[in-house]
Amino acid sequence: MKFLKRVAVFFVTIYFCVSCDTREDYFYEQGEPPKITVLESVSTDEVGENSSGRQYVNTTLHWGDSSIISLDIQDPYGKPYSMSFEVDYVNLDNCLSEYPYVITEKYADLGKKTNYQLTDLLEITYDNHERQLKVVDKVESAEQFYQAYQKVFPDGFWNTERSEKDMVITFVINIKNSIGVCSPFYLHVNLKGNRFPMPKVSVEDGQTYMEKKIIVDADCDPDGDEVVLYEYLIDGHPLGRRGYEFEEEHPSPQSGRGGYDGTYVSTTRNCIFHAFQSLGEHVIAVRCKDRWGFWSDWEKMVVMINYVQEK
Repeated sequence: MKFLKRVAVFFVTIYFCVSCDTREDYFYEQGEPPKITVLESVSTDEVGENSSGRQYVNTTLHWGDSSIISLDIQDPYGKPYSMSFEVDYVNLDNCLSEYPYVITEKYADLGKKTNYQLTDLLEITYDNHERQLKVVDKVESAEQFYQAYQKVFPDGFWNTERSEKDMVITFVINIKNSIGVCSPFYLHVNLKGNRFPMPKVSVEDGQTYMEKKIIVDADCDPDGDEVVLYEYLIDGHPLGRRGYEFEEEHPSPQSGRGGYDGTYVSTTRNCIFHAFQSLGEHVIAVRCKDRWGFWSDWEKMVVMINYVQEK
């Protein structure tokens, strides 16, 4: 009997000796997780808490933009932490059939978030030391976007309207301390599509009654993108259509590409002077291209040239 008691005491002693190193971690695991506070900045549209009490942040990216999300992280037990992320939800209406930022395995269950992957057009990096997340829209040109779409959806029908689509991707950012206690928060990334320029044309008198100054509003791009090329066509037939430059018959700008007959001018200037050669009604057509390679529609305007008798 004494022998059994000694054996029992021995095993109990061993148990407590082994478990003494893990009881502290067990206490931490049952305690409070790290506390996350998203800091408001120029990169954040909105910061708050959802109905479950979790922090969230909304940020908006246009083509080529980047956003830095700064965090204040406090672990109640002073444990080191690390960040990770996963794609939690995708707006299927505007993504899988329209946008090449996120792809899913063919024939996969769309309800399983593990099937979603980011493409090379979107990048998320995190810096544990600086407590920051960086989200980068890596689109550099309309052609790159088009090629990415063709790669993701080789059998899909492409049209230039798809570039104007917006989409939202929600990421779950997990903050874990060294013993695995996790605090998640939501990052909603609103990816904006790119819209075509919309030229606004006006005409002013020149130095003579036969001359006119044709002006295009330089701030005619709805996304605020730089307009890099203007085409003017007077009394001619416009060629080309709204879309990407590389989709047109002649991929590089050259004289005569914008129209035939009449007078054609291709320039980086948003205004030109033109001396009309006859009285009466004349038609001016103008279109422009933004820095991504998008052409606008042709904007037409009728100008009346009347004889003005000199006094």
